[in-house]
Amino acid sequence: HPWLAQVRGGRHVPGPNVVARYERMLGVVAETGLPPSEVIAVAGLVGRFVDSEALLLVEAAETERRSGLSEEEWWGGRDTLFERLGGYPTITRLWEEGGFDRPEDPFEFGLARLLDGVELLIQQRYESSDKTEVCVVCGTPVEQPASGRPRAYCSPSCRQRAYRRRRTDAT
Repeated sequence: HPWLAQVRGGRHVPGPNVVARYERMLGVVAETGLPPSEVIAVAGLVGRFVDSEALLLVEAAETERRSGLSEEEWWGGRDTLFERLGGYPTITRLWEEGGFDRPEDPFEFGLARLLDGVELLIQQRYESSDKTEVCVVCGTPVEQPASGRPRAYCSPSCRQRAYRRRRTDAT
């Protein structure tokens, strides 16, 4: 649905299909063991990446429709632009070495790198969970007292947020 990428903004009441898709996405990320705030953040990050890429495709298709030229045809007509970039050695070198030839699908490449970063975050959380407890609200490491009851929250504000959530969930 290319038109979906053009519906922007945060004040749209989501329909049941959007909520179901979001639930599935959160369910997958929640199984990683990340704290709740990071589950939400990861799902939002991946969702924004996908939305951004979809918007670029819609814009490129619209520009091609208006101009009658494909992206490759348009840039192909600007080869001389790169010949005049001698004052920019990095751009020139990358152009000469084929850096702008796009052998990979940019979406696949970007999504893979994004998910690699999420995987690294998850690994770091598991490694640190052996040594340090993290706040159940925000995922920040929680300094544990030398003795007494272990702490579950990094700050009084996170403890208050958890309390408010429990009260809201109970009603």
